[in-house]
Amino acid sequence: MKYFLDRTITIRRLKELATDRDVFSATGTAGGYPAGQQEPSPEILQHYEGQTGNLYNFFVDYSCPVRDGDQIICRDVLYDVQDVKEMDFIGGAVQFKRVIVSKGDVA
Repeated sequence: MKYFLDRTITIRRLKELATDRDVFSATGTAGGYPAGQQEPSPEILQHYEGQTGNLYNFFVDYSCPVRDGDQIICRDVLYDVQDVKEMDFIGGAVQFKRVIVSKGDVA
């Protein structure tokens, strides 16, 4: 799995500044988190109607703290996290997270 993690991402999470103000802030380290990026399969696209051509899969290490509602920055492109699935195969021998994101603006 680690051989396919050829990109680095930064995770941004919504942080409440006051009762009426929120802001996204970086939670990743300076080096970021290793990730792999792919186009989603047709089966995945069926679950997210209306997002065709705008969705991507990111595969990250199981320990990566990404969660629904976060934002990911990869190669100066901003992505909104739609869904995070924890994948566990062979009794825990192969673990990773599949993150489904929609493409946003340039970061």
